[in-house]
Amino acid sequence: MEDKYLCVMALFDDETNNKLIEIRKILKENDLSYDMYPPHITLGAYVNISENDLIKHTENFCLNNNKVNIKLDKLGKFSNKVIYLTTSNDKNIKDLHFKFHQKYDEFHGNVGYNYSIESNKFTPHMTLLKDCNPLKINRADKIMQSLNINIEAQITKIGIYEFFPMRKIKIFNLK
Repeated sequence: MEDKYLCVMALFDDETNNKLIEIRKILKENDLSYDMYPPHITLGAYVNISENDLIKHTENFCLNNNKVNIKLDKLGKFSNKVIYLTTSNDKNIKDLHFKFHQKYDEFHGNVGYNYSIESNKFTPHMTLLKDCNPLKINRADKIMQSLNINIEAQITKIGIYEFFPMRKIKIFNLK
């Protein structure tokens, strides 16, 4: 994986953030913690791209695209190493993702490949727990299922962050 990269995140409204932070607290109380980033859905990760160009693209994109409503109502896993919340109807977020990637999709590198249009693998998700052993993932899964999550969420902003370490670059409001 690349040492430094830029990440574009779809950020939620305050009410959704508060609900997701409460879920993180429940997981943390059960010694299952992954709360180093703001609640989000990653739209893309980019390498070898001008930070200013990505800022201009994101700003223009947000000026011309509406907020997106989704329902976080489904649990998913990646290889029993990541557990996440997703939506049973992902058309709105996938449309937003596709429109955003009409520019700069080729700058995905290894770190952003699964978010690229080229890969056709984009899975909109809000990570709950990552890089843990399967026993912790299974424990988190049981806790999450007992909560019966069904969150009406709105994506209201798009943020650009640099990794690693994390540095917030700029956040733009969708119209």
